[in-house]
Amino acid sequence: MSTLKNPLLKNAVESIQIGLEDYQDIDKDPRRELSSIRNIYAGILLLYKYKLQQLSPDGSNEVLLKSKIVPQQNAKTGLISLKGSGKRTVNVHEIIERFKKLNISINKDNLKALGDVRNDTEHYYVQQTGINVKEVITKAFHLIYQFCPYIEHEPDTLLGQDYWKIMLNVSTIYDEERQKCLESLKTVPWEYEQVRNSINKLRCPNCYSELILAVDVHKKEDPDICCKACGKMSTYQDMIGSSIANALYSDYKIPEGIEESQTGLCPMCFYDSYSLVEKRCLACHYHLGYEECKFCYEKLTLDEIVFQGLCSDCAYKIETIGNE
Repeated sequence: MSTLKNPLLKNAVESIQIGLEDYQDIDKDPRRELSSIRNIYAGILLLYKYKLQQLSPDGSNEVLLKSKIVPQQNAKTGLISLKGSGKRTVNVHEIIERFKKLNISINKDNLKALGDVRNDTEHYYVQQTGINVKEVITKAFHLIYQFCPYIEHEPDTLLGQDYWKIMLNVSTIYDEERQKCLESLKTVPWEYEQVRNSINKLRCPNCYSELILAVDVHKKEDPDICCKACGKMSTYQDMIGSSIANALYSDYKIPEGIEESQTGLCPMCFYDSYSLVEKRCLACHYHLGYEECKFCYEKLTLDEIVFQGLCSDCAYKIETIGNE
């Protein structure tokens, strides 16, 4: 058991340790996979919250840890101070924002990937005999190793030698497999820049694993995809359609120059893969044919495709005139 004195740090470490114990028992009880993912992800977030607790000034009611911050004025001095309010602590997005302001660097892609696997396994559970957990352990391994200097702990002594060895062994093997998959995807002559720049964030549409390989790269323009985790084959359209939107949003922000999002629902394949940047569907290659209204020249949205080159306002006006 942990000998750490701070309760929040102790909970963080023990949550990760329990998650690793769950991982080792998956062969005996496959249900432990979900428990392992939950515990490891929760432990990482608690580790981050511990740092915010550390940095909160004395008498501030752990202001950096709390989601709600309120200003208070000292009745005698008139000075204004910020204090934490309520019991709710920061969520993932708030953690990232506060770390950014505090110049604390974390790998947001790894954290998001870890959270995505957790959410996907939680809501669309597919038994993977530990594959999903291996990805979570690998992401967590890199996040912990990167973060430990901020809390002035060595990762092996923080978690314990036995637990750290489990993480090290799993992440080493997984990283090797992951690198082979990425090398395969890099050989594909991707037609769209957005897809080409997002290959490290694409996932299997069947089990959500990132261990995907391109098949028959030189025999067809859109190669099929084989998943090393679940063993299933997927078409280019299904793989891109199911994962490209999430891949493009991986930085927790809307890219500059795009008002709301980079993609929208394609009216042909019905995936969230119609690129507002490439002006066509990244999955099925469908092109709207019109980019602006024929009458007022306003930029058309995907929802306005049914108006055959008209914006909704102009289509309504023409319909109204026709009915008079």
